[in-house]
Amino acid sequence: MRQELNMQGNDFNKINTIFTCGYIVGMIPNNLMLQVVPPRLWFPSMQIVWGVLTFWFVSIVQNAATSTALTNLMT
Repeated sequence: MRQELNMQGNDFNKINTIFTCGYIVGMIPNNLMLQVVPPRLWFPSMQIVWGVLTFWFVSIVQNAATSTALTNLMT
């Protein structure tokens, strides 16, 4: 992945850090939604949404800057 996106230095670490921070912040609304929507509906729907976003993400990433921006939007 580093070679394909022409990553230099700490680019991968930055992307991973942004993803982790977004993931932690995203857990709050996710847990709140579990109080409203039954888990048997919420979890499968989130897996489908995550899969669609991942395919979209992979299809448009051309460099490390785009990857950082989309990772932040995805979480």
